[in-house]
Amino acid sequence: MEYVPGKTLQQVLAAGPIPVARLEPFVADVAAARTQSPVTAAALAGTPLAGAVDALLLRGDAARPWRALVNLQSAEGQTIDAARVRAAIADVAGARVIAIKAELDAIYARFLREAEWQAALA
Repeated sequence: MEYVPGKTLQQVLAAGPIPVARLEPFVADVAAARTQSPVTAAALAGTPLAGAVDALLLRGDAARPWRALVNLQSAEGQTIDAARVRAAIADVAGARVIAIKAELDAIYARFLREAEWQAALA
């Protein structure tokens, strides 16, 4: 299912395979969550979720106190269209798309080349 600006969930689902009634519990949970206070680090302290959140949130500075890392994964056999993701977050101040896999692959390849040279010279 794809986001359609200006359409309600009922309008989007009307032509699809999922009946609106099947998603009513989910919609009710979302509505309830919107009335609750935001989750704080103190509320997560000591829970299994605390470590996962700590790994994805980076402390920033006074101008941008927090930075969040969001890992996107594609479906099996598909790739993520970085241009489409960039377009989707274009109006989010300070948001960036970083294709880290390519960077990590390049670092690892350089490491292997250096290790091979050192092994050959030893």
